[in-house]
Amino acid sequence: MTAVSVNRGAARPHPAHPEEGQTGIYKQPVDHIVVSPVGVVDDSVCDRRHHGSPSKAVCVFCADHFPSLAQRHPELAWTAGAFGENLTVSGLDEQKACLGDVFKVGEAVLQISQPRGPCGTLAARHGLPHFVRECIEFGHTGWYCRCLRPGVIRAGDTLKRVNYHLKGVSVAEANETRYDESAPLDDILRLLSVDALSDEWRTDLMAVWQRRVTEGS
Repeated sequence: MTAVSVNRGAARPHPAHPEEGQTGIYKQPVDHIVVSPVGVVDDSVCDRRHHGSPSKAVCVFCADHFPSLAQRHPELAWTAGAFGENLTVSGLDEQKACLGDVFKVGEAVLQISQPRGPCGTLAARHGLPHFVRECIEFGHTGWYCRCLRPGVIRAGDTLKRVNYHLKGVSVAEANETRYDESAPLDDILRLLSVDALSDEWRTDLMAVWQRRVTEGS
């Protein structure tokens, strides 16, 4: 497992609504990034409602998905930073990455906190109106990490998994549970039982749980 690229970016006009503000989704590869508990140093985060919390200090995406994306959308360039991620990795995807797993990469120690929720800004960046649904359908979402130990990460650094979470709930399983309106209640409870799950996802899942219980399903 390798960090094939590390990325950060400056604020740029929103691709769909430039008159309404800026976005930090345009990440570019750099030699190294410095990760802190509140995010990547010198990396722009414009939408603080949905990005930039301690549970979302680092956004990660798997480079192994790029060939599949290139087949579906050959007119676009699928390279490091295309998903607005800070860390582009190989050998670790949503099936293998589990919530609460802890990784050492470079000087930093990171813990997976939640899947990344593809958004309209990502779709607008690539000019693909249905891209959010596509990412969810194919499971190409990426994930977020909290920073347990700050430090420098360089392109080419090895990812070493230093702790497997006991629950073993993969990012892929979390996505399936969250986006399936008929997911078994036991699956929702299993996801909620992961202590490392971010507060944002926990709040959303509790709302789903309460609605489903009220509806009697």
